[in-house]
Amino acid sequence: MKIKGIKYIAPFLDNSGYAKAARGNILALHKQGVPLTLDPISFEQARPDLGVDGKILNELINKEIDYNVVLIHTTPEFWSKYREQGKINCGYTIWETSKLHPDWPGYINDNVQKVLVGCSWNEGVFRESGVKIPIGVVPHGIDMDGFKGIEPFHIAGVKKDAYVFYDIFQWCYDEKTRVLTRDGFKYFKEVSYDDEIATLNLKTEELEYQKPEKIVRFRRNDKMISIKGRLFDVCVTPDHKMVVKEKSESNWRLTPLNELISKGKSDQKILPEKYRAKKNCKWLEGVEESIFKIPMLADNKYPIREHTTTEISMDVFLEFFGWYLSGGSTYAAKRGYVNTITQTKEKYIPEIMECIKRMGFNPFKKNKDIIFHSREMHYYLKKFGKSKDKFIPVWIKNLSSRQIKIFLDSLFKGDGSLYKNGDWVKYTTTSKRLAEDVQECLLKIGLSGAISTEDPMLKTPEKIGDRYIRGKLLQYIVSVNRERNEPSMCYAKLQEIDYDGFVHCLTVPNHTMLVERNGKVIFSGNTERKHPLAVIKGYWHEFKEEDNVALVLKTYRSSYEEAEKNAIRTTIKRLKMVTPMDYYPPIYLIPNMLTEAEILGLHARGDCYVSLDRGEGFGLSHFTAGAAGNPLIATNFGGVTEYAKDDNSYLVDYTLTPVYGMPWSPWYRGDQLWSEPDILHGASLMRHVYENQEESKARGRKLRKYISKNFTWEVIGKKIIKEIEII
Repeated sequence: MKIKGIKYIAPFLDNSGYAKAARGNILALHKQGVPLTLDPISFEQARPDLGVDGKILNELINKEIDYNVVLIHTTPEFWSKYREQGKINCGYTIWETSKLHPDWPGYINDNVQKVLVGCSWNEGVFRESGVKIPIGVVPHGIDMDGFKGIEPFHIAGVKKDAYVFYDIFQWCYDEKTRVLTRDGFKYFKEVSYDDEIATLNLKTEELEYQKPEKIVRFRRNDKMISIKGRLFDVCVTPDHKMVVKEKSESNWRLTPLNELISKGKSDQKILPEKYRAKKNCKWLEGVEESIFKIPMLADNKYPIREHTTTEISMDVFLEFFGWYLSGGSTYAAKRGYVNTITQTKEKYIPEIMECIKRMGFNPFKKNKDIIFHSREMHYYLKKFGKSKDKFIPVWIKNLSSRQIKIFLDSLFKGDGSLYKNGDWVKYTTTSKRLAEDVQECLLKIGLSGAISTEDPMLKTPEKIGDRYIRGKLLQYIVSVNRERNEPSMCYAKLQEIDYDGFVHCLTVPNHTMLVERNGKVIFSGNTERKHPLAVIKGYWHEFKEEDNVALVLKTYRSSYEEAEKNAIRTTIKRLKMVTPMDYYPPIYLIPNMLTEAEILGLHARGDCYVSLDRGEGFGLSHFTAGAAGNPLIATNFGGVTEYAKDDNSYLVDYTLTPVYGMPWSPWYRGDQLWSEPDILHGASLMRHVYENQEESKARGRKLRKYISKNFTWEVIGKKIIKEIEII
């Protein structure tokens, strides 16, 4: 079959890896004189300066030509949308784990006559995953002339004679989801690297607070999975990892949601009865406090006086504070400072009176009010707000489970509902913050709670005495869940929904977190293929103050340059906290967008490209570094091995591990494998390259020679033409 012309569909104008590869293929075909018309799609908003190449690409967009081939250079789920009847349809894609998502072979086999992949390693992965149609191997190409006249990129702060290691890399839940932090529930967009996130230790089932290692936020226009039930409500990407165990199992695990889903009647998607979700935990970080000290005040009128109420038993104060938040108020009057607890349930009044006496005060009863005077208590209690603004201080939420239960017991008696045996049923308040604090406290005594709202204006007025009373403020009701804290997921309604908005996630060491949506809480998984922390750890491990080295980290895709720079700085700062050393070799960050020429200049300035990724479909940045003649240190796995060999690169050992931490993409699953690089081996290779610079330069030249022989645009252009014409 002779090619008349090619309609090339790809995201060739943005800054994604697919775009860079597509640009190379298009320009390679253009140099071979193949008639082209381009149909641009977009994977992201960033638009790099493409220089002369950009002008060529723009001239080819929607150009009128006679074509008989449609080449679709995207991930396969889009191929049915762009294939054309009566044309030769060919797809181009790559993958970076041990096997494809189960849906991919169908997308590929059903929509194109041939699929082109970027490396021989991918050919095996695609075939073993079930791709039946012909597979052609067409690696990415490069214009070797592009390096001519390139000036080394200036990196502020780096010594001219420093040996520069460098890496180029790219640093979920919907927008209604919140995560529990040490300071209460926060929307993901409000979370910072200083927050401590409530996580679950899967081995011990303990609640552990951990700071995020990474905060992820990006736009998604695709399917999401909504799971709604009486006990939980989540909306996540299809492969988001859920904290689950089977009914017969004792250990919790992280499993992608799409692996839990089965088909029920009429092919309806369901979650089987055997799977359990996790809503509660153990709280062992809490502290026992024996004494509560009343903050003493002094001024000219009221000097500090020694008396018995400066210190109170903590257990007694917690009991009192529960009563106070439920029905208390405080105000300054002409004749003193009045602290009041209003209680309509007569049976509890003696209990409240006795509690206040044990605190060292002299309460008295007036109608349904229990009153005592204390200037210090007035000033302490007033900061906890009036009815709709009340809250529980963080220090109480950080106490032991035993002491939190003392506080909750009087809180629920004061403004809640109880079973006849004294167990709590629900708690009602007009303060949203207080309701959420109660929800957190329930978690820390091994229970869980769900929050709902009720508009009192829609209720029948309540008769109190000879009057009918109806409140005006929205009420928040915390329902206590005692028995079903490991509920079956089968009772939830599962629905696939269209979603267009931002999705969010965090990376924390435990890879779990407590999330809340519409008042319901559940433990769930967090959100990596790129692995810059491994490079940093290896670099710090190997080099000392006397070594004249620098590590440059360039992120290649950011619409939030300053935010990304701060995020990486914070990550490095946190890494220093857990990696105490006398000296940290310097790291330099480049988060801002660079032109194509500046990227080549960075390769010209760098001395050794080092990347300890978990998986690459091809590794364009690695490839470009090799084309520049720099020695390459890379994980010996995936598409990198198409050009990086034992005799021209420094390949890092690895072990295969299940994929994790990629909830933003629907195509990663826990049954896929990728590499976990040996950081210490990578570090030793960095040391070897630094101390044997002549050897490493020779190896870099050998890699450049290999690339210039086998991966030029001329070679790749001819490969594409050959693979299409033999269809």
